[in-house]
Amino acid sequence: MRCNYPYAGYGTSVWNPVADVEAGSVVGFQLSSPINEHGVLNVYLSRAPNKVADYDGSGGWFKIYEVTAKTVNGAWSFPTDNARNITFPLPKSIPSAEYLLRIEHISLQLANKPYGARFYLACGQIAITGGGTANPATVLIPGVYKQDDPGILIDINKPAPAVYPQPGPKVFKG
Repeated sequence: MRCNYPYAGYGTSVWNPVADVEAGSVVGFQLSSPINEHGVLNVYLSRAPNKVADYDGSGGWFKIYEVTAKTVNGAWSFPTDNARNITFPLPKSIPSAEYLLRIEHISLQLANKPYGARFYLACGQIAITGGGTANPATVLIPGVYKQDDPGILIDINKPAPAVYPQPGPKVFKG
């Protein structure tokens, strides 16, 4: 479940271009079909040590956006249901550099048993300009999730908890 692996080192091409974006701007992913499984969404960045096209995604990742499940009076609500476009702002304070951008939807429909949650992900390559000097805490992917994490091993067919425990680290606010 790692971005750019095993394709690192193949270089930049029409199939894996690097998009130039300004720190603080809004970017996103457009899906070929709507999200049709109840779940939650996380977006991460990982700074490439040099050229992103040569980076295998094995470094640290920090979360920049999430869409969590909503719970009201024991009822579940999933804001990503039927979404086709996901947009979010890039942090203004992260350094100018090349990054891998990862979006993941965690389907919870079968998450009532270990290894039941399904992960759908897409990745992009971006070059951020006009950035700052922040140094966000990072996690490793794979490694950030365990199958018994409360937000991954959960039965959405039962009444919802007061607050859903979103998988992964806190969103970096920069």
